Amino acid sequence: MILISTPYSFERNLGKAYNEIMSLLPSDDDWAVLRDIDTMFLDNKAPFLIREAINLKPEAGLFTCYASRTGRGEQKFKNTISNDSNINNHRQIALRQQKKVFLKLIKKPIAGFLMVLNKKVWKDQGGFIEKDLFSIDLEFSDRLLKANKPIYLIENLYIFHYYRLMEGGVNYKKHLL
Repeated sequence: MILISTPYSFERNLGKAYNEIMSLLPSDDDWAVLRDIDTMFLDNKAPFLIREAINLKPEAGLFTCYASRTGRGEQKFKNTISNDSNINNHRQIALRQQKKVFLKLIKKPIAGFLMVLNKKVWKDQGGFIEKDLFSIDLEFSDRLLKANKPIYLIENLYIFHYYRLMEGGVNYKKHLL
C-alpha cells in the first residue's frame, strides 16, 4: 500500500501530523507519500513513478523529487527556482520528464515538500520530532543520512510547488509565524 497524504496541523505541529499519518499504515512494509499543502501532482502518472522507484530501491530511507520551486539545490529542477505561474507550462515539464524511472542519490538533508517513506524506516528512526513547522524535514532526513539510509531523488517526477511564488520567494515567512 502507498498512502498519499497532505498532513496539516492547526496546532502548527507538523511532526505530530506526519507521525499520525504514518501510524495509520497497517503494515511495516507500507509506504506513505507526505506532501506539503502547496504542492500539486501534474498528472495521474505520479503514483506509478513512485511505485516504480520503491520497487527499484525498497531499502531506501526516503524518496523525493524535483519541484518547480524549492530552496534546496538538489531538488531544484535544472537548478533554478521557477517564477512561471502558468500551470500548463509546469504540466508540460512533468509530462516530458515521465520516462523510465531514474534515481539520483542525495547526500544532504532535503526539503520535505514531497517525502516518500516506509513505515518500518519511520519506526526505526523513532518518528518525526513533534514541534513547530520549521525544519521537521531537514532534521528527519539528516537522521536518515547519519543512519546510512539512502535518500533518492526520483529524477523524472516533477511537481508544482507554490513555495511563496506571489510573495517573492524564500525570504517571505509571515505565513509560517
